[in-house]
Amino acid sequence: MFNITMFLAASFNWFLAALVTQFYGPLSSWVGPAPTFWTFAVLMVAALVHCLLCVPETKGLTLEDIQQLFRSLPAGERGEHEDDQRRLVVEVEDTGENDDDDGERTDQQLET
Repeated sequence: MFNITMFLAASFNWFLAALVTQFYGPLSSWVGPAPTFWTFAVLMVAALVHCLLCVPETKGLTLEDIQQLFRSLPAGERGEHEDDQRRLVVEVEDTGENDDDDGERTDQQLET
């Protein structure tokens, strides 16, 4: 499942890069370079706001913890349950499993 999602994420990234490449030239010729730049800048800020509000924090979680987090949240409400996210993070921190002295995980720890 991980390979499929990585493929989809990379493909979507390349698709969006192709769209920007395809539309920047004609849009720049039509309305000018400054409005074109600001159009793409506004879209980027909108994407950032969406990520901040709707994508749950996964820092310090294992892949299994992230999968459990997404299974426990109803579809469409993935970013609205901060208490669930905090509880899951606290549970992971309380166990102390797979942590190095500096808090980072090694490749060997990720495989187990």
